[in-house]
Amino acid sequence: MVANQLFGGSPLSLLFRNVREKASLAYFASSSLNQRRHFMMVQTGIEAENRSAAEALIAEQLATVVRGDFTDEMLRTIKDEILNGRESALDSQRFLMNQALTAALQPAAAIDLATFSARVEAVTREDVAAAAATFKLQAVYFLDGEEQ
Repeated sequence: MVANQLFGGSPLSLLFRNVREKASLAYFASSSLNQRRHFMMVQTGIEAENRSAAEALIAEQLATVVRGDFTDEMLRTIKDEILNGRESALDSQRFLMNQALTAALQPAAAIDLATFSARVEAVTREDVAAAAATFKLQAVYFLDGEEQ
């Protein structure tokens, strides 16, 4: 979760800051993690002529996370964002419903806020790098707007 947020799951992420903001290669650039299905999806909105450059820069951002090449401050900020998001989610009926479903289907996966917070706080730079090293490209879908 922390590796995903750092890579692309947050407005503070490398994808957002470097692909969208600095390089201006994408209208949006993010990643999302589906923990139940054990996959992460990267999404960008790019012009067709920027495809190669965007794909290369996305791969570079992942390599940055795998190397652990990010600041302690960035890691701290990402953790704080995750923890604040979880606390805020406790007011969401959808979140509470999903938590109840998880507890019913996978009792061992259900954890309380204190346990969740302790686990996030325990994540190290090395943990993030190791998790990111497991991210593997499986498929690329590119919609260029042209009929084939």
